[in-house]
Amino acid sequence: MCNYRKENICTVNNEKCPWVYWCDKVNTWKELSKMPKKCKIGENTKAPDGFNKVVFERKGYLYVIVGDQTIKFLNPFDFVPEYVKLYKSKGELKIKK
Repeated sequence: MCNYRKENICTVNNEKCPWVYWCDKVNTWKELSKMPKKCKIGENTKAPDGFNKVVFERKGYLYVIVGDQTIKFLNPFDFVPEYVKLYKSKGELKIKK
């Protein structure tokens, strides 16, 4: 499921999403079966000010873009967030919960 879609409009570029169709049975927009798990438009979005983009999660760790590198952090959440806020504690970066 795409987090950047509202009905049939992409919230990143405000254009019609090519991966949805109108379903007459339930009278709503549904995703195509071939919709990618991560679309190129969603991957290339910039993080809000003060936040860092989470690339992916694996085995309880979040991989977060910090500057020009990706750093692994233990995931303190019960879910995988799109963005996280980082802070420095005793010289090392940590995720603010």
